[in-house]
Amino acid sequence: MQKILTNVMFDEIKNTLEKFTSKNLYQCPHCDSINEWDDSNYNPEESTYTCKDCMHTFNETELLEVTLLDYITDLYITYKGDKDNGQC
Repeated sequence: MQKILTNVMFDEIKNTLEKFTSKNLYQCPHCDSINEWDDSNYNPEESTYTCKDCMHTFNETELLEVTLLDYITDLYITYKGDKDNGQC
């Protein structure tokens, strides 16, 4: 069971890292999901963007640009916290 969970975790990391090839990633301020910019979710007349995951609409200035360093730092902090709590 542990091996399956580990494989799922590494698959998720791999898939997220592959997103960084576009260099156009943003984090939703509402649900924290990381997604590539999608013009179909943007309303230029109102300067609003709708998250494709949580469907929350907000001003485009609230979007947080995400870099690979941000992702790796967050991943490390999560791992470190899990390790300190005896979960790794």
